[in-house]
Amino acid sequence: SATFAPDGLGMHTNAAAALLGITSVRFDPQLVAQAANAVLNDDPASWNAIAGDPTRDPGPLVATMTTPVFAMSAWDDFWFPTEKLVEILNTLPASTPRCVYLGTGGHSSPANDVERDQRNVWRRDWFDRWLKGVAGSTDALPNFTYAVTPSDVNVYLDELSTWEHGGSAVWPPVDTLAYRLYVADNGELWPFAPSGLETSQTLTQQVAPGFGAQQLLDTEFRWAQVEPNVPLAALTWDSRPLTAPLRFVGDPIAHLALRPLALQWQVTVSVWDVDELGLARYITSGSHFGAESAPSVFVNPVSVHLGSNAYEFPAGHKIRMRLQNVHVHEPATGTLLRYAPTLADFSVEISHEVGDESWLELPLSESLTVPYGWVLPNSQGCSPALDATGLASTTSTAPFAIEARNVLNNTDGLLIYSLERHKKSMGFGQYLFVRSPVKRCGGLFSGGNAGPQVDCSGVFEYDFNARIQAGVDSALIPGTRVFAQIWSRDPAAPATTNLTNAIEFSVFP
Repeated sequence: SATFAPDGLGMHTNAAAALLGITSVRFDPQLVAQAANAVLNDDPASWNAIAGDPTRDPGPLVATMTTPVFAMSAWDDFWFPTEKLVEILNTLPASTPRCVYLGTGGHSSPANDVERDQRNVWRRDWFDRWLKGVAGSTDALPNFTYAVTPSDVNVYLDELSTWEHGGSAVWPPVDTLAYRLYVADNGELWPFAPSGLETSQTLTQQVAPGFGAQQLLDTEFRWAQVEPNVPLAALTWDSRPLTAPLRFVGDPIAHLALRPLALQWQVTVSVWDVDELGLARYITSGSHFGAESAPSVFVNPVSVHLGSNAYEFPAGHKIRMRLQNVHVHEPATGTLLRYAPTLADFSVEISHEVGDESWLELPLSESLTVPYGWVLPNSQGCSPALDATGLASTTSTAPFAIEARNVLNNTDGLLIYSLERHKKSMGFGQYLFVRSPVKRCGGLFSGGNAGPQVDCSGVFEYDFNARIQAGVDSALIPGTRVFAQIWSRDPAAPATTNLTNAIEFSVFP
């Protein structure tokens, strides 16, 4: 016997059915007609009746399931979004055994033999465990095992590549911090909240006359046929090049201060990785549909939930957020829409000023040290880079070493920090990235080559755990977020000083 899972509304031939001589597999014609009428009549009640039919939606039954569950999903699954699967699985009773794989191998995600073979091993062990009572490797797995999407596209597409795995008892992982990148009117994503008035930007959609619901159905939701009638409009914002890799694990969210200038509207948010050559790679996306009783009122904020993923942006790359009017399947080889477009002209203003901020929220591990900001090259043309190793802790005997390399040799410096991120020009192209009141640590000396030649062999290093545990700052307790930077002397520079980029980190027990 065989069970067929038709694609979309059953428009495509199922390979298994073809082997049996069946030319197509379709939903019940009555269901297809019901769905078509919902589109034609813009009738949410019809959609709700379809989605809420208990014979089609097992969601309400999941909370009563005691059968052990092994589930697998791909980050970029065109038909079955990972975040929806996780939402349902999270309603399982706490006592129900579960093993969930999140990664690749489904629909629009790439095939990978190594990941497939590992999933097959887990699958066999799972059935051995729960049908035969034989202990297996799945007993040692966390509830959620996730594969980190390779940032190298060649590795991502290589069917024999090995993907890094992580694990978590719950999804999204509990040790995550909502890291904000704010939208700015200069087309940049800043780690700094707006400090004044900014010019709002407008996303506008124009639909070709005569193109309506029936015409959309006739295209079978194929983007190549829809685009001439509903042209894609987009706004983009890029971060500065990252000074160190930045990994997120979980569900990004875009919080947008919007003012719709129409009653019906739609916005899609996507996140991209932009390399040094400007080539952009799609990471994840999500949509929001609006229906207003009266336009021209700010909706603040609209929270657009993006697809789950685990991804690391490489150093030197930029993070891009794109706002557009239609949710198209990415990468560009896809021919379908992810969601049907709003078939009406509309404009939506996006605000990003004090009181009406808009930002992208990435779920980062709270134990991650995050470099931010930038640095002006010193008098020798070097760019001192600040980073840290270890974990800031009130009890650990291991150091939390804050370190700046590529600094001038044999010069004095100072570690400064505060409890808030900031951006303030200090003149001559230099910026202070910590907000007042600023606290200063003991003096540092860079060392390096003995001289008298001046070069960039110096290193500043400071064990911040020694300061935490000395008790000289009562604010340095578990849960505190700290922002730090290093100042140093540079007599030959226009400002006679130099400031590194900054880092932020959390204090742990």
